[in-house]
Amino acid sequence: MSLMGLQESQITQFLEKNFGSEKFAPKLPFEELKKLFSKFQILFKQKGVKIISIAGTNGKGETAHTTHFLCRKEGIESLMWTSPHILSVRERFQSHAGPITESELWKQMVEATRELGDQLKCLSYYEFLFYVFCQWASELSPGVLILEVGVGGRLDAINVLGPSVCLLTSIGRDHVELLGDTYRAILMEKLGITRESVPLLSTLRSHYCRELVQQFVDEKQIPWMDLFNTWENFSSWPYFRRNHLLAFAGLHVLKHSAIDAKNLFQEFSNFERSFRFPTFQARREQMTLGDKSFIFVGAHNVEGMRELAFFLGKNKEDKTDGIGRVNDQGWDGCLSAKCVLVSFSKRPSSDIHYMLNQLLSIRSLEKIMVSSFEHAKAYIQNELKAIVMEYTEAQKRRATSVLKDCPGAGCVGTEEQERRRRPVLKDWSGAGCVGKGTTIDWCENWQHWIEKENQNTPVIVVGSYYFISKIQEFISQKN
Repeated sequence: MSLMGLQESQITQFLEKNFGSEKFAPKLPFEELKKLFSKFQILFKQKGVKIISIAGTNGKGETAHTTHFLCRKEGIESLMWTSPHILSVRERFQSHAGPITESELWKQMVEATRELGDQLKCLSYYEFLFYVFCQWASELSPGVLILEVGVGGRLDAINVLGPSVCLLTSIGRDHVELLGDTYRAILMEKLGITRESVPLLSTLRSHYCRELVQQFVDEKQIPWMDLFNTWENFSSWPYFRRNHLLAFAGLHVLKHSAIDAKNLFQEFSNFERSFRFPTFQARREQMTLGDKSFIFVGAHNVEGMRELAFFLGKNKEDKTDGIGRVNDQGWDGCLSAKCVLVSFSKRPSSDIHYMLNQLLSIRSLEKIMVSSFEHAKAYIQNELKAIVMEYTEAQKRRATSVLKDCPGAGCVGTEEQERRRRPVLKDWSGAGCVGKGTTIDWCENWQHWIEKENQNTPVIVVGSYYFISKIQEFISQKN
């Protein structure tokens, strides 16, 4: 039976017919887009709705979800806009009750289409759905709107609404064809969500980027709190804990209009001791198929993969962050994983090599399976397979070389040779094809592999969100 009911099928067909596949392709000049949304800006201001705008290369989705979770804990009515979706477009429209229902979304889409009239064709897929979100939010009148930027920030549809507080998670080279290929250019696009006198909080790792932010906020008269530079050992925190703190701090500022770093950290530490942060969809989320367990991690670009590799490697033995126990439901499963299943969206081949190398650097992993999937934005199958074959052949050549040259090579078949070989084989990436270490292989059919592969530990599914979507839909159908 299909996961989608009749109304959700109607929704999908309507979007495909009118907008095609989703891509960042604004049709209206931004000032014209602001005029189209101006009625919502006026209405939200009249009703006293506060807005949290969240930008960043990685982490903005988790920060949005965490903020929404914290609002629920504190009894603050909030609605969240986020993208992309994994299984259903309804995921972009979140209230405290969960995603919007199919019938309500269809009703809102029909009404928005009627109101827009000929202007419908002036909007992109993303902009139309955000218009529908604003219409839905205007009827519900929440206390807080949590808005995750889709791409960039300055020209993103959410930027038509003036924020009450802005959060900036990270900066990396992604979507460079749209945002520029330098950290400065990308940062300036994301800082485009800010406003004079509106607080900005950030967790940027790069000292260079933080210096650029300082210059920017001084010029624009923006109050800024650099959370990364506030406490010792912050650089050793897992990326998701930084996202948790940024969400916690953003809500703190929204409620109190000021921030005390010392008290904030104490409040955050107390909260962590009392509550375990949940995992969110494709963010260390766990699913099972029979006795197999899969953990989904949305590290889909260079910076995201680097963060994942660093913290899986760093925290394999030490599961703390140097300050206290990491209190996250999905982290322990990631630490116990021995296998990764990965695929990629279209991007430079150099990025693919870099991300695979990052995965190979995680010494706790034994196997990396790379596969392809059907989607307009998927990396070309034959090209991805060729890259993986390069690694596989390199592993074989290196294995042969190591076996030939390692200590004890002359005492073939003896216990002494095996004793002397073992530490050598253990210390090089790729040793798994003959001994202990990590292998990388091509997976021709990931559906078959998922059903037949026997794993005693969880499998981390990582890479493209579109790939994650395919895997989750497959597992849901099988269950």
